[in-house]
Amino acid sequence: MDKFLIKGKKKDPHLAVHTDAADRAKKYTSETFHVDNKLLFCSTFNIVVDHLRKSKVDKHLQSNSHFEKKSRADKFKQQTVNTAFQCKTEPQLEKAKVCQEWLRACTAANILLHKSDNAFLRTFLNTRVVNGGAIPKASQLRDYYMFDVYEVE
Repeated sequence: MDKFLIKGKKKDPHLAVHTDAADRAKKYTSETFHVDNKLLFCSTFNIVVDHLRKSKVDKHLQSNSHFEKKSRADKFKQQTVNTAFQCKTEPQLEKAKVCQEWLRACTAANILLHKSDNAFLRTFLNTRVVNGGAIPKASQLRDYYMFDVYEVE
């Protein structure tokens, strides 16, 4: 019958008596811990951390698994639409570079931009020139790339 009775906790002199999970969470940054049902949760791991001993909380934050999980979580965070469009990938940067070089070559040789729309020249660029398919039509060259080349020259 004794095993079904709830026994009181032993009084440990090393435990913080008046510190609850909410107080412990406030001592750290807001994204580190959160409190649910009087339990302290690590927001990165979503596991319960013993809030009665500050050393246990500090050891959890300094553990290798916490650092690894946090770095992985930071890498996969969602971006806003504006930051996603501002990020340029290597192919996008390469395309811009090819288009700007094409514009410089055309202006240096006095070749009109609408000559880029010629069917024979277009097939030549696509088949014989590396990244030749990245060169857009004349209207897009004028609208998007001409100003950058003009500023440099």
